Amino acid sequence: MQEIKQGQHFLPHHPVFKENSTTKVQPVFDGSAKERNTPSINDCLEKGPNLVELIPSLMNRFRVGKYGDRGREGNIKILQHKRVVFGISSSPFLLGATLELHLKNAPDHLKETAQQLMRSFYVDNCVFSVNTKKELARFISESQALLSTAKFELRGWEHSPTEDKIEERQEDLKVPVLGLLWNLPKNTMSLDMKGLMKEDKGPTTKGKILSTVHRIFDPIGFSCPVTLEPKCLLQECWKLGLSYDAELPLLITERFERWKMKLPKLNALQIPRCVREDFAEDSKLSIHVFCDASQSAYATCIFLRAESADNTSCQLIQARNRVPPLKKISIPRLELLSCTIGARLAKATISELGLEKIPIFYWSDSMNALYWIKRNENWATFVYNRVLEIRKLTNPEDWRHISGTLNPADLPSRGSNAEELVKSLWWEGPNWLRRPIEDWPVSETIPDFDVVNSEKRKTIVSVTNTTTEQLEYFSKVSSFRKMTRITAWIFRFYKNAKTQKKERKGGTLDIEEVEAAEKFILKQVQSQCFSGNEKLNLQTFLDSDGLLRVKTKISQRSDIPTFRFPILLPSKHAVIGKLIFEKHVELSHAGIQILMSSLRENYWILKSRNTIRQVIRTCVICQRFASRPLEVVSAPLPEDRVRDAYVFEVVAVDLCGPLYLKNKTKCWAVLFTCAVYRAVHIELVTSLSTDSFILALRRFISRRGRPATIYSDNGTNLVGTSNELKSVDWGKIQEYASVKKIQWKFNPPSSPWWGGFWERLIGMLKSILRKVLGKASLQFEELCTVLCDAEGIINSRPLTYLSEDNEDLVALTPAMFLQDVKEIGVPDIDQIDAKRMNKRFFYRQKLCQDLRKRFRIEYLGHLREFSKICNESKIKEGDIVLIGDSNVKRINWPLGRVIKLYLGKDKKVRLVEIQTKSGSFLRPIQRLFPLEISQSEKSAVPRPPKSDPLSTMIPDGAPTSSDSPAVPDVNPNVNVCSRRRSRYGRLLKPSALLDSFI
Repeated sequence: MQEIKQGQHFLPHHPVFKENSTTKVQPVFDGSAKERNTPSINDCLEKGPNLVELIPSLMNRFRVGKYGDRGREGNIKILQHKRVVFGISSSPFLLGATLELHLKNAPDHLKETAQQLMRSFYVDNCVFSVNTKKELARFISESQALLSTAKFELRGWEHSPTEDKIEERQEDLKVPVLGLLWNLPKNTMSLDMKGLMKEDKGPTTKGKILSTVHRIFDPIGFSCPVTLEPKCLLQECWKLGLSYDAELPLLITERFERWKMKLPKLNALQIPRCVREDFAEDSKLSIHVFCDASQSAYATCIFLRAESADNTSCQLIQARNRVPPLKKISIPRLELLSCTIGARLAKATISELGLEKIPIFYWSDSMNALYWIKRNENWATFVYNRVLEIRKLTNPEDWRHISGTLNPADLPSRGSNAEELVKSLWWEGPNWLRRPIEDWPVSETIPDFDVVNSEKRKTIVSVTNTTTEQLEYFSKVSSFRKMTRITAWIFRFYKNAKTQKKERKGGTLDIEEVEAAEKFILKQVQSQCFSGNEKLNLQTFLDSDGLLRVKTKISQRSDIPTFRFPILLPSKHAVIGKLIFEKHVELSHAGIQILMSSLRENYWILKSRNTIRQVIRTCVICQRFASRPLEVVSAPLPEDRVRDAYVFEVVAVDLCGPLYLKNKTKCWAVLFTCAVYRAVHIELVTSLSTDSFILALRRFISRRGRPATIYSDNGTNLVGTSNELKSVDWGKIQEYASVKKIQWKFNPPSSPWWGGFWERLIGMLKSILRKVLGKASLQFEELCTVLCDAEGIINSRPLTYLSEDNEDLVALTPAMFLQDVKEIGVPDIDQIDAKRMNKRFFYRQKLCQDLRKRFRIEYLGHLREFSKICNESKIKEGDIVLIGDSNVKRINWPLGRVIKLYLGKDKKVRLVEIQTKSGSFLRPIQRLFPLEISQSEKSAVPRPPKSDPLSTMIPDGAPTSSDSPAVPDVNPNVNVCSRRRSRYGRLLKPSALLDSFI
């Protein structure tokens, strides 16, 4: 292989076969080929302008004249490359520049032909049209003579058949013209579909769709309604974020295949090559531009209309459609975009065809877009920029309204398949355009003023009063410091604008500028709040700056003037609130007294203590550490606490411990409390497992009977037992026994006081064990005995008032309801006399009834008294709260948003659902610490900074409650008797809780 010398470059090339070309085989060179780490020849050359953009202009001029002609430059056959070959990036530009140089230097008698050639060349193709046979013959001969001087040979001429040679050219001869096919005998234009019909194997990808669309080359745009569908498919692929070679979803693939199957119908699509072939010489010409838009695309199309005495016809000149951007745009804005591209395309088309002097009409079916165009108002940026361009390119009076059904631009804006396009004859224009001008559709432009006015530019109108000047940015700036600095920068700009450039001040603001700005702001506040007629119990005066100051008793002290004569400020003003809030933050969130003392060094604020208190109340950080928990009045006792029931029919269960046995093992006391008669039953277990608790529950039921309802907290063993009971097939059990299912009710998490009636007895048991056991360690049997003794003591406690009068009745105790009342009499006589036996039975029944009656009157009667009256807290959905936890420091308490409220039977809120960053759960309101600020307080102070936990920890998408929220399975009506915190803090989902009292 021959060694490549320095400066040499070899171009790879391959042959291209063109049957319809004058040169059947053409070499094509690859100027982009390069070796490793070396540039290609195209990398070293400038490309020149994009010549593809000239094709629509050439095709428009090609369609104007009656006779079309096409000539191409020949190749010089030499043995060496002593010319620029095709395949180099600069080849088209160099060829065009060479042709332009020779045509500019043409002799005077060939100047006209040279000007035509300059507007007719695209690389080595010459495309033009003339109106007569004489002009055709002259152009061919003169152009050949002109270019032969530069050694360019024009050959391969093809032109429309003349009248004397029409019969000789009846065969279906098609010649390619800049990507389209020109049928010479019929003088029509059609698409070149040969490459499009090839089958593409492999999956459907974005690249495959793009390749297929680019094979449909249509510079005129008469097939743009068909090519809209793949453009929309590509846009959907972009929305899905699919890569170039990724296989597309089945839905998109099916749509693309259906569209491609109908493409062969485009072979029947032919439009006239000459748009003026049927026009008479005296025809009145006019240009009509139609614009339309839909959700799929916005489009425009241009028609040339010719009206003569006996005939009126029109033909499509150009059409364009575009898909909207990915960012959603309203239909009125898309209609305005279609008017914009319509104005641009019309301007270029009229200039190319030299039709500047004929009338032009612009049509749109959007009344809103026409209103924007015709009204020269201060629209918003999007509308203003496009209206400004349209008014520069067109005359607003030329725009007219047309209904959507009569608008031919509706087809390219909505798209169609190939079969529908061929049947529509869309390129011949609408039928009404062939009628006289007085029969054209006329409609009054009545826009949707809500849509139109929404695009007006928002202007700020400020009114300056000589007595109270108000500046808009005072209310918009978040802090007093920022307000002061903005004012200082305004003053500097004003001063610099009035001075020479060399004397202008730059750099950062100095102290004098900031102090001057602060005095100006406070002066504006005084002018707005003090009219001079107020009765103030203060001695005031105006200083040299026009500020109202207060004379104090220390005015003779040799101290700074602002301390001796503080500036008088009102109590209710937004600027004063921002000033106080900024000082509050500066002093590390100091309290009222410290903040008021610090402010008094410079300012005398009226009603300062109350004003400062209101501002501090709006500080979220202070609220986080100072807020009090929510309160609610005690709920009435639920029915399970006061209804007639057997002993231990309604019970509560909890575990107490751990207790330590003599062998150092742990054990726990299981306390079953009767909800009605306040009796207790104690079992001892050696584990907190569910299995151990179930055994204790079996022992309790065996000795005390089966309870109907069980209350408890959310201990894991208790929840586990409840779940085990739920898994039982009660249908089979009820077939063989009349046992009723136990209803288990759980308190909400983190609310031990909801179980106050059994927590109180656990406290009593602990007190007994501490006094009896002390530090002693017992065996298991010994500890069981001690617990039985404690059970007896607790059950013998009086429930009612214990009187010192011997004649009063004995106080009620839980033990009375566990054992029969002791009788007085002789048992042997009772056994003899059956009649007295019956009387004794009735007597015992009466004693039981009297005992229950006493329980109702003496015990339940006292329960009617409520606890002390409290200030009921207000809470609503959407409130931001701190979630209290006695085991966690307050600074680490999480923030949450209230998303649902649950009402008790008395319509009081005692339970809410909270949304936090880690999920949602239930909490009683006594665990919530409110952080909300009222609207009146919010307006007086700036919002908290963006770094505040409120804006970072609460998710924006927290769910809200429905109108009829589902009721959680909890018990909200248990009396508050104890603040002992539950040891079992497991959170339950609302569906896992049981209750029937809400």
